[in-house]
Amino acid sequence: MSVRVLVVDDFALMRDGIAAALEVDPRIEIVGLAADGTEGFELTRELAPDVVVLDLRMSERGGLETLELCSEHAPATKVLILTANENPSNLDAAMAAGAAGYLTKGVDPGELREAVVAVHRGERVLAPALAGRSRPGAGAPGELTARERRILRLLSRGMTDREIAAELFVGVRTVQYDLSSVRRKTGIASRSELSRWAVIHALD
Repeated sequence: MSVRVLVVDDFALMRDGIAAALEVDPRIEIVGLAADGTEGFELTRELAPDVVVLDLRMSERGGLETLELCSEHAPATKVLILTANENPSNLDAAMAAGAAGYLTKGVDPGELREAVVAVHRGERVLAPALAGRSRPGAGAPGELTARERRILRLLSRGMTDREIAAELFVGVRTVQYDLSSVRRKTGIASRSELSRWAVIHALD
């Protein structure tokens, strides 16, 4: 079964280019295109895509607001941010609001296709340039909070964000925000690598 994707970008050339780059992959089906956040949210509710590829900065309802609406009203749909913005604070805000991934528009088409498939599987994907912006000396288990360590232990057991939230009696967005913090501290982007890191550091 193919991954059903909705592309949301306010520039027609970019929107069509993203769709064209994705639909060459037989694993991916483009189910819709939206020219702004309002249309993107409406189509998300109407079409229930597996993944929304969403621009962060748009003239009509920004990507962050659209992301929050999708997270609240269409939680089964994964949102992959694709933006020209490399500001780490925007990355943090997007991940806290429920984004499954954050890539820049300089990404290779093949990497974009793999990212769409990865977030559909439940993995988190971050642009390598942003994932590496950790603080000096980061990466040590001692720098993680107690809850971040518990979340990593559960993640290493293959649990989803929703399952982790239920286990810890917190909201899904809290889990996602904490995982974003862990990624900054460790410099590790992918979910599978975080799981291995947790095992190596005896967090399992």
